[in-house]
Amino acid sequence: MTAPYRDILKEIRLAFPQPVSDPIHDSYFVHSIMRALDQVDPATSPQRGRRPCPRSPPRSRRSPPTSWATCTA
Repeated sequence: MTAPYRDILKEIRLAFPQPVSDPIHDSYFVHSIMRALDQVDPATSPQRGRRPCPRSPPRSRRSPPTSWATCTA
């Protein structure tokens, strides 16, 4: 006689199989992320000119975070 949780565990293992690494698909994933970052980088790069802030910095006496330091607001 098996414990009741063994049947549940068997069903869970079927629903969530153990991940297997596939070097080719892993490479596609990494290159997709790199391409996305390459597209985002020029839009936020300070060398290509400053862009306005998407929102205004908080109104406080503290120094703003470095991400707001490059804004033209």
